[in-house]
Amino acid sequence: MSFETSLVLSTAVISFILAVFIFSRGTNKVLNQTLALFCLAIGVWTLGQALGAMAAHKDLVLLFTRINVGAAVMVPAFYLHFVFSLLNLNEKHRKILYSVYTAAAIFIISSFTPFFVKDVAPVFGLKYYPQAGWVYPFFTLYVVLVFMSGIGTLLLGVKNAAGEQYKKLVYVFSASLIGFLGSLTLFLPVFHVNFPILNPVLLPIVLIIMVYAIVRHQLLDITFIINQSLVYSALTFLFASFYVIAVVVANAYFSDFLRSAPLLTPILVVFVSVMVFQPVKNRVQNGVDKLFFRGEYYYLKTINDLSEENQKLFRYLLRADKLAALGTMAAGMAHEIRNPLAAMKGMAQVLPANLNDEEFMRDYIDIVPRQIDRINRIVENLLKAGKTTKLEAVQVDVNAIINEVLDFHAKLLQKQAINIDRQLSGRLLAYADPDQLQQVLANLVLNAVQAMPGGGNLTIISWQEGERAGVKVIDTGVGIPADKLEKIFDPFFTMKEEGTGLGLFVAYRIMQEHGGTIEATSQLGKGCEFTLWLPIKQQRSH
Repeated sequence: MSFETSLVLSTAVISFILAVFIFSRGTNKVLNQTLALFCLAIGVWTLGQALGAMAAHKDLVLLFTRINVGAAVMVPAFYLHFVFSLLNLNEKHRKILYSVYTAAAIFIISSFTPFFVKDVAPVFGLKYYPQAGWVYPFFTLYVVLVFMSGIGTLLLGVKNAAGEQYKKLVYVFSASLIGFLGSLTLFLPVFHVNFPILNPVLLPIVLIIMVYAIVRHQLLDITFIINQSLVYSALTFLFASFYVIAVVVANAYFSDFLRSAPLLTPILVVFVSVMVFQPVKNRVQNGVDKLFFRGEYYYLKTINDLSEENQKLFRYLLRADKLAALGTMAAGMAHEIRNPLAAMKGMAQVLPANLNDEEFMRDYIDIVPRQIDRINRIVENLLKAGKTTKLEAVQVDVNAIINEVLDFHAKLLQKQAINIDRQLSGRLLAYADPDQLQQVLANLVLNAVQAMPGGGNLTIISWQEGERAGVKVIDTGVGIPADKLEKIFDPFFTMKEEGTGLGLFVAYRIMQEHGGTIEATSQLGKGCEFTLWLPIKQQRSH
């Protein structure tokens, strides 16, 4: 067996293992299914290549070539579906997926006919290589178009992404580009272009990068990654050793019989490997856990033993936090109400002596109702902040709510010369109370408007990351000083003359009740960036 054939066979085995691993470990059902099918298709494709390279008779080579070509048909389709799942674009591009899968089905039906691969023959030093039928050029075009569509979609996703989402998409984009370039070299000999075939070397790199990106996307902790790496490294070593021993023993004791059936040994080895994989994997997992992670288990046991005490401590801290918040709110409310009351008292004390002063009376009629309205607004906002509204979380389209808020404030934004940049990721589903989420977003938009009195840019970005939906609201306003940024979610803290300091506090409380978060960053003079995180799965009631 040549080195290239060994590499292709190893890629097939690794692809099958990865398909099982990804399917069983993924948290996003559609995403992990499409990636698992992608790996499975690569496994069948490369296994067909390896078996064809080891086959002695031309008829067998042709059979395995048609099998691997049939599997290769599905690789671009599963890849594109995976990309759309990764970017949450399945609904938006449903028709494209239907078209791609329909084309793939047609190619698979024709893959076992001479119209697709009419024969295998020597070419450029290769013993056997596919000879194209009239369908093959269309297949080539299909592969190029589908892969370029997926890579182009990924590139757009990279440009619009941020944080961990950006890093993950960069990994997947890099792997896609390497895989696409490697795959192109497979077509060149078919069309009589003499160029080295790079795919056997590049494909393992693609698998490693893709799987790493998905594991990173799942937000698995580093211990789990190290654990799985050790387990699968040990499994790779065991099965490689088993394969070498099986080949040596078979050649030593059954060489005469194997001459008449040269493919029997690799087929039996692969079959036995698949059958014993799970039991061996479990034993290796237990061994790795005991050898490398014994301390972690004692640590987890200690945490479980202390869980009851932790819960008591948490409840105590929560009560203390509520009392502190109550004190802050009381002090803030007293301060906010004292100012308008002092103004009204002063006006009332001098009122009798100025009843005939028209200018004074005009000021009185203007100032007193305005101060009363200010007190009323403070009380109303305080009631909203303290009221426990029943959360009615349902599955909502976050982007639709964003669009409603922006459309509602469109005239105000236009009047303030504020440009809107919507970078929304198709249909983004999450569990939330639509009215309360709209209240949070409206508050952030109005804050951004007030922060840009001379105009500017308002950018809204949405995306899905793991089991969370993310929304960013970015303005180019005056910004918030670093020493005040950590106080903006406190009740009654405000930097605006007419503000009550309760808007962001209410938004913070609403996001907490949703099981989500709200975060803020800012640079003075360059604007603010608020990030909302919402669950895409329904939260359990407590």
